[in-house]
Amino acid sequence: MPLVERLRRWLAVIAVVFSLFVAGVYLRTRWRQTAHSRPSPGKIAVELKRTANGFEYDKSEGGRTILRIRAAEVKEFKLNGHTALSKVSITLYGKDSSRFDRIYGDDFSYDPQSGDVVANGEVQIDLEANPAGLLNPDQAPPEELKSPIHLKASGLTFNRNTGDAFVNGRVEFTSEQASGWAEGLRYQAVGRSLTLVSQIHAVLTGPQAAVLTAARGTVSGDPRQLVLDQPTLDRHSDTLRAASAAFIFGAANKVTRVVANGAVHAEISQQPGESVPARSTLDAERAEFAVNSTGNQLASGLVTGHVLMNQAGAQPMQASAARLALEFSGAGRLQRVKAQDQVRLHFGAVDGAIPGQRPAASENDYEITAQAIDFDVSAGGRLQKAVTQGPAQITLASAGTQQKSAGGKTVVTAGQFEAMFGNSLPGTTRLVSIHGEPDARIASQTPGQPERVSTSQRVDAEFAPDGQLASVTQQGNFHYLSGEDAARQLQAFSDRARFTAADQMVTLTGTPRIVGQNMTTTAQTVRINRATGEAFALGDIKSTYVSPNGATSPSAGGALLGSRAPIHVTAAAMKATSNPSLVVYSGGAIGKLTGKARLWQESNMIEAPEIDFDNTHRMVVASGTEIDPATTTFVQPDKGGKSTPIQLTGLKLTYTDSDGLALYEGGVSAKGQDFTAVANSMRVYLAPGAQAKQNKSFTGSNRLQRMVANGAVDLEQLGRKATGEQLVYTPDEEKFVLTGGPPSIFDAERGKITGDSLTFYRRDARVLVEGESKSPVVTQTRVAR
Repeated sequence: MPLVERLRRWLAVIAVVFSLFVAGVYLRTRWRQTAHSRPSPGKIAVELKRTANGFEYDKSEGGRTILRIRAAEVKEFKLNGHTALSKVSITLYGKDSSRFDRIYGDDFSYDPQSGDVVANGEVQIDLEANPAGLLNPDQAPPEELKSPIHLKASGLTFNRNTGDAFVNGRVEFTSEQASGWAEGLRYQAVGRSLTLVSQIHAVLTGPQAAVLTAARGTVSGDPRQLVLDQPTLDRHSDTLRAASAAFIFGAANKVTRVVANGAVHAEISQQPGESVPARSTLDAERAEFAVNSTGNQLASGLVTGHVLMNQAGAQPMQASAARLALEFSGAGRLQRVKAQDQVRLHFGAVDGAIPGQRPAASENDYEITAQAIDFDVSAGGRLQKAVTQGPAQITLASAGTQQKSAGGKTVVTAGQFEAMFGNSLPGTTRLVSIHGEPDARIASQTPGQPERVSTSQRVDAEFAPDGQLASVTQQGNFHYLSGEDAARQLQAFSDRARFTAADQMVTLTGTPRIVGQNMTTTAQTVRINRATGEAFALGDIKSTYVSPNGATSPSAGGALLGSRAPIHVTAAAMKATSNPSLVVYSGGAIGKLTGKARLWQESNMIEAPEIDFDNTHRMVVASGTEIDPATTTFVQPDKGGKSTPIQLTGLKLTYTDSDGLALYEGGVSAKGQDFTAVANSMRVYLAPGAQAKQNKSFTGSNRLQRMVANGAVDLEQLGRKATGEQLVYTPDEEKFVLTGGPPSIFDAERGKITGDSLTFYRRDARVLVEGESKSPVVTQTRVAR
């Protein structure tokens, strides 16, 4: 926090300047009071005499001189009663001999009637403390003058009756550390008030070079203080100003407290050696600082009233609060800043921001809000750490490309946040990381879409060097809720989740689990896109589809997936979408599974390299390859009630449970207990689940009703081989009908038979051949079994 650290240095500069300046001006008037104060009997002695050199006036107390006045020449004018003093020298030792201050000038005049003493030319004043005065002989000067303060004024007028003094012209002062002036001076003995009338200007030299100006200044009595009107402090390219500022002095004229009131404003621009342009400002209604006993180090500070701090440049930052409490080390280094009451720390564009007015949000804005935030400052004066007090919130105007384009935002809340800061660019302070706990919550809000919420015990956010959010990690009982209606809602659970802003992805690890659309899925890793609601799972995928009451509701007329039993899926990878309600499963050599994804209900199973499952419409699309085709097993009962399997394979399977139709395309093969059929495509019609259950010995819901194969049909059955363009198989009648081509059948004993239509049966040797005459021809064929 370079702004606050530089304010500390500014106030130290002010303390030094006014300690010197006030001491000088005050002492210059103090000798007037001393010279005309009424002596205490028995304690104060006054000696007045003329000498060869002119005039001497001594005032002593306790055996030590406290005041001495010398004049080289005294002239009295009878005409007007005035007295002229020339070559005047005044030395003030103080009651405890702790001072050695000298006032001298060439030409003074005194009017006994008015009591005015007027310096007709310049008056020089040298101020020097003499802490060893009591150890030295009376009137002995200090052995060494350490940093004397010199003041100069013209036209000084002092009234011995009232004790008041004034200068209409310029009053100047110089020292090893500072020099300055003011136009006009007024001193009032009653109340011991000293006013610098106008155009106050002080310059501090050396490494702390600065210029202080003010419209007016007043030094008052007990407690002694200097009040400046419209003060402005300029140091290098930095500026500090206010409507008024009061400097309260303690012992030895040391500043103990500084109070600035009204339109307090500090501005810090790019510093020498800093390559990145930056400008920082502080605005408040009041600022108060306590100074330690040395008078040049800050001990504490309090800034109140709509406090607003801005850091402009490559990484803008703005902070606002009702009050700032500042804590300093013994060496005056700022250690901690306590921001209180509606604190807001905003990262984003603030150039030209009006005090108290929020800047317009940019696409990369984010901010921290809390009732109170404690800031720790490093030894270099940079913001190091911020800790919120009480429930806090982080708002990100955008957290990724998709959300950014839609004008969305993400809100992060927790019981407490701890933010760490760094200095990746010269002259700037950037947010590096944020840790929050307990009860962490992240809500992503995109216009036109439901709010997506994730909760956990704790949350950690990392920020890139350019200030943008890089990632957010949630740990401890992570729970994600997509926010859609119950039919489409997606939930996720895990031990740990990591969000990356660039792609809006949340990666779940540590026993992740997805729940949605009557589906539960576990995997090694789960990834969720917070912007779209899509979910991806990888490694040992296991999905189960059930209804809310614990049993799958069969679809009307459902066959393959028409049972009330759960549907299970295993795969190597999974992709779930929210609209439409579709889940894509795929196989692969990942985890414990290799090759195909598997979907089954009771004894009914579909296997393929990829299975697209729409649970809402009970629709399956299974895709395979020539090497690894899609595979399904159906069952058929024989006349004795025994079920026998039929396995079908193909490049693609499309099945909709509502009409009980399975369509196979591309290199289709059907294998039963005693036959094999190959074709370009096959349509398999299944009996509805309710009808299949009428046969109590039949446990599956995928009982084959009819199978139709089309295109380049080849059939092998009980040693017979048949070819044609279309094959219709009806399990209940156990017969095949082959047409097109024309169809033909080959028997080892009978040879080849060809006709327009061939009908033959699974369990006997009958073959029905229909020719052009349309009259049936029956051929008995003996088949060896």
